[in-house]
Amino acid sequence: MKYFLFILMLVFLLPAHVFAACRDTGATLIFVNGILNSRKDADESKAQLQVAFQNKFGSIVNIKFITGYNPSHLAGAGDLAQSAAQVLGGSISDYDLKTILMQIQPEVATRKILLVGHSQGTLYANSIYKYLVGNGVPAESIAVYNVATPADKVAGRGAYLTSSNDSLIRKLADIAKKLRTPSPLSPNIDIPIFPGDTEGVYSGHNFIRAYLAGASDKIVSDVSRELDGLAAKTNTDAETCFNAPPSTMGYKIEKAVFAVADPIAGGAVLAARTSVNAEKALAAAIANGVLAAAKGIGNTAAALLAFRQSAQLPAPSGANLAVKPPSELPSSPTLGVGISLTPSVFPESGVEEGEGGGGNQLVEAPAALPTPSVGQTDDLPAFLQLSLVGGGSPGFGGSSPSSSTSDVTPTPYEGGDGGGNGEEAEPPDVTPPDAPAIISPSEDGLVFISSNIDFSGTAEFDSVISNNFNNATTTAGEDGAWQFTFSNLLQGATTIEFSAQDQAGNQSASSARTIFVDSLGPGATLVIEECEEGGSSLSPDGCLLSETGAIMLSWSTDAEDFDYFIVECESGGEECEDFDFSETTDTGASYELPSANTSYAFTVRAVDQNGNIGDADSKTLEVISMPVVINEVAWAGTAADSHDEFIELYNRTSYTINLDGWALYAQDSEEPYINLSGTIQPASYFLLERKDNETVSDVAADLIYGNDGSDWALNNTGEVLVLSQDSTTIDQTTLCSGTWCGGSAGGLYPSMERIDPEVAGTDTANWGTSNGIVKNGMDAAGVALTATPRARNSLHYLIAQSTTLPADRTLKQSFGTYIIKENDTFIVPVGKTLTIEPGVTVKVGGSASLEVNGTLIADGTAANHIIFTSLSDPPTYWKNIRITADSSNSSVSYAQFKYGGRYFSNTPLEQRAELSVINNSINISHSTFENSYGDGLRLTLSNSTVSNNTFSVGTTSSSNVGFEASDGSPTISQNTFLQNYQGLRLNTDTSASVQSNTFTDNFDYAVYAVNGASEFSGNSGSGNGNGKNGIALVGTISAAGGTTTLSANPLSYLIGRYPSGNPKVAAGSVLVVGAGTVWKGEANDARFEIDGTMKLEGANKDSILFTSLADSAPGEWYGITLSSTGYVYGGGFTLRHGGGAPSCSGCAGFSVIGGRVNLSDGRIQNNYKVGMQIYNSATSTLSNFEFLDHQTPAGNSTALVSSNSTLILDNLIFSNNFANTSPEGLY
Repeated sequence: MKYFLFILMLVFLLPAHVFAACRDTGATLIFVNGILNSRKDADESKAQLQVAFQNKFGSIVNIKFITGYNPSHLAGAGDLAQSAAQVLGGSISDYDLKTILMQIQPEVATRKILLVGHSQGTLYANSIYKYLVGNGVPAESIAVYNVATPADKVAGRGAYLTSSNDSLIRKLADIAKKLRTPSPLSPNIDIPIFPGDTEGVYSGHNFIRAYLAGASDKIVSDVSRELDGLAAKTNTDAETCFNAPPSTMGYKIEKAVFAVADPIAGGAVLAARTSVNAEKALAAAIANGVLAAAKGIGNTAAALLAFRQSAQLPAPSGANLAVKPPSELPSSPTLGVGISLTPSVFPESGVEEGEGGGGNQLVEAPAALPTPSVGQTDDLPAFLQLSLVGGGSPGFGGSSPSSSTSDVTPTPYEGGDGGGNGEEAEPPDVTPPDAPAIISPSEDGLVFISSNIDFSGTAEFDSVISNNFNNATTTAGEDGAWQFTFSNLLQGATTIEFSAQDQAGNQSASSARTIFVDSLGPGATLVIEECEEGGSSLSPDGCLLSETGAIMLSWSTDAEDFDYFIVECESGGEECEDFDFSETTDTGASYELPSANTSYAFTVRAVDQNGNIGDADSKTLEVISMPVVINEVAWAGTAADSHDEFIELYNRTSYTINLDGWALYAQDSEEPYINLSGTIQPASYFLLERKDNETVSDVAADLIYGNDGSDWALNNTGEVLVLSQDSTTIDQTTLCSGTWCGGSAGGLYPSMERIDPEVAGTDTANWGTSNGIVKNGMDAAGVALTATPRARNSLHYLIAQSTTLPADRTLKQSFGTYIIKENDTFIVPVGKTLTIEPGVTVKVGGSASLEVNGTLIADGTAANHIIFTSLSDPPTYWKNIRITADSSNSSVSYAQFKYGGRYFSNTPLEQRAELSVINNSINISHSTFENSYGDGLRLTLSNSTVSNNTFSVGTTSSSNVGFEASDGSPTISQNTFLQNYQGLRLNTDTSASVQSNTFTDNFDYAVYAVNGASEFSGNSGSGNGNGKNGIALVGTISAAGGTTTLSANPLSYLIGRYPSGNPKVAAGSVLVVGAGTVWKGEANDARFEIDGTMKLEGANKDSILFTSLADSAPGEWYGITLSSTGYVYGGGFTLRHGGGAPSCSGCAGFSVIGGRVNLSDGRIQNNYKVGMQIYNSATSTLSNFEFLDHQTPAGNSTALVSSNSTLILDNLIFSNNFANTSPEGLY
């Protein structure tokens, strides 16, 4: 009794869980096991299902696998009885259902839930689904997938899998047929019987050995499909994913009963398996439990007492359980009904309290429930016969039949005080297990070069193995095997102890293993003599040399167990030439650097005698010839004073360079000779001013040298200047025809500028006179210099000094801006490439242009666009950039074009745009065209791909077309057309594919297409922001012999005015009109002329619409006209508000003059005078047509008119017409 009350106290006093919020992402898969499964069996089945998923899909981080454990009661008798009741459509008790729901509720944190049941677990999966959907979980969020189900349905119309070789399900089907009860779902797969599955009573039923072994891919695929079909819908009834059922008083009492009864029943089963009589008694117990369920006793006590009566087992001491007779029990499966905790006597038992000794009661089953003998068991359902065969579980779960008896352990209980039916309790297990045997590592003192080591061994089955290293535990398997993996073991010796604790709580002695970890390699040090202090490096920031030659390397280690060094050199991502010290015991070497303007990375690692490789020590050395160059020379002084000479140096590296020990001097006379000092920053300038700091009055000098004396003056007739470091020449200038290569001693006194700091100063073509386009600094009189002291040279802004690119060139982001001079046409010739880096701006002078006959690579990035804009401020328009027919491999992306498109009367049409592509095809994407004098982009004879651009060139004149194409078949997609006069114009013979573009606030038409076979789909406009919010189709829109398809667009197709502004389908061509298209006539003479074939692909009368722009009254547009060569077929359309102006006597909304139609599902509505007229047609067919609302003009309007034609008319409806047909009676 104390034990029973203790359990009740635990049930009532346990604290409630705190649950997490329910996520929209991910899913939870709940595996519900069958009967006679231990928790270990159920978890193993769930784990193997998860492994099958991981084998197919890899890591499945978004799916959580949990077990909805269906526990066994009364040594399986309670489960067998419950299964019988569930198969019969009822339930003895919903205790296990509630238990599973309470068990899984804290673990379910996703809205998407998939229940996977096996065997009896499929019955619970169905019940759980019903409970959850009935308690607020949306049906879209939950699904059921059942394996080997005895049920006749799957909840929620879910999927299932049952093998034709599942002997248990076949047995159940036979019994159901005899009893005329619902049969299990029919088999839908043929899984062979595997050798490992023949031990069980019912082969082919085990979840692991049968279904996962033979249909793993099928199960994973089915389960994956069920998961894909789930939607994350909110449970409005619960703050968590779902509310578990409440733990009522009845549930807690029932839980307490099972806590006492289950161990007793386990002992009874073990005893029953020792004799035939006991086996008969067990069979009778099972039968009584099932029959009680079938007769609707409906409570846990029914199964318990039926089991006790037939097995003749004593009740727990002091429990005093009694069960009411069937007549007093309700038929509904209500928890706790019929259980009494007061002493009582079953009315028909004849055994009163105290009889048999010790207060133990023998309670008989109700007389109305006959007890079958062993000989009668063939009439029992198959799952009840299972317990009558030795070996326990029939393989419903993960364990093998031969091992299932180990799961049933008799629990000692008190049998009374000296008499009656009490049995002697089994003595407790107090023997400690043996210390774990350590198999690996096999002995003490072994050395490991990894800090992650596996330990394994053997111990008593099911014992818990612990260790003193990280307090982790593991359980010995059936073969006694155990294993640990220890990570991050310390260097050196470590001793780890292991001990075992058996299931009775007995602790073994410890065993130990000592191992030695040596997983770290020795350190190493690398020294490059030239890079050390006092060496020849030019920079304090890093190792920078100005010339190649031999360098000295040395390396070392302090490790006593050192074995060898690995020394490597890498340059430009490849191994250095002639450098091979992959394994060496040498401690140094000399290496000849093979080339300048290259970076070298040297690395050394030391390796010890155990093969451990230590951390690398690395040094980087860079050789840059001309690290500092002479960049500008004002040899003539300035307009303010001819003595005001200055010289500018430029650091072309990314290093700070120390100029101490450097000198600048005239080569011939060494006058002037200037000793330098100080530092020059990376990519920066160093300004030397003669005599004082006023030479450049607004820019401070870095060094002031000399005076007015002649020995400090530069010779006006020419000098070669030399820049040296420790007697090594770094850079020098040159003479051009014996004099300076630039500058002037008169006028504005322009300086001599270096054109490109990366080109040698000895190249005469690399010098010139400052051009005055870009200036910097003031002279002593405050007048702007025609020079650029401490700034980028004006000549360097030019792409080239002539108007033709002499060699391949890259315009660099580091310099920012480049210039094409005013009125120049700069040419990239065939075979030359101009590459523009992201972030560069090209400023183009007024009326200048860029002609690309070679290759232009202008590919910016989303963060750094390339910009083409005006040189002047305020801006003046430049002409254009044109890709000619001779160009190859040009491309433009992430670029901006501003203030271009300038043209004159003699400018060819194809050049009247900011960017032109002429008889060539390139990719143009993610670019912006704005503020153009003419078009933004113009293609001529081009099949270019134009995507993800923005066209916003302005609305000043009709020439401001965002994008214009003539001829060719370009692809135009996902562009934005904003504030242009016209957004997109497609001229004659253009067959463009125009898809998913957006048109907003364009002054005139969004799209205007003339005499072309272009196709449109998915293009949209912004309300009424466009002047004419549609796609104007003008002239022939389908070429003879070809087929054009016009698909749905949010923009309507516009039908213009006859005879020059309207669309025509040419004879011999086909136009396919897709469902969802809308056609609007712009005026009362707007007509759609069909001389060829038009196919209408509408699905119903509302699929395609032909109407007027206003779509309000009859006669607002002319209509569709078929000539003698015209043919229209298909259907699914409405045509309304046609018929033309009142002056048009022969007009109709749909006119067939000599042609023919074969149409269905049409609606002709509210047209002026005549809805549809068919004249001189050999054979025309109309079916499922409506003719409606033809009342204008009053008294003279007819829906359908025909003359001299053969008509096939079927299912026509006429409504609200002044006259339906002419002649009358036509239909």
